[in-house]
Amino acid sequence: MDAGRLPEGWEARAVRFGDELAWRPADARRLIEELRDAGYAVLGLEIWTLAGTAPRVWGWSEYEVRYDGDWRRFVKENTARALSDLEKPLPPDGLVNLTWVGEAEFARRG
Repeated sequence: MDAGRLPEGWEARAVRFGDELAWRPADARRLIEELRDAGYAVLGLEIWTLAGTAPRVWGWSEYEVRYDGDWRRFVKENTARALSDLEKPLPPDGLVNLTWVGEAEFARRG
């Protein structure tokens, strides 16, 4: 995740842990939609809870969308799965860390 690729204002809304960012679930939902609209695929998420001043991984997504050459469909399906994961019961103090990728970066990964 590169915070420089975030839509404007989202880094300031995040909780920072070193180089990692996380958001409250309601903010994460909106961010996922903005990333989708900007053409980014959300490849997964982790749910964190605070353990003192550090995050503790409470859970994570387990979906994997296969890329078939249609980037828009890939983005749309990853978005749907990420949003679906956020509908599951989450801890009241949960934070959401996202992993996303743009088409050019995805293509370079091979």
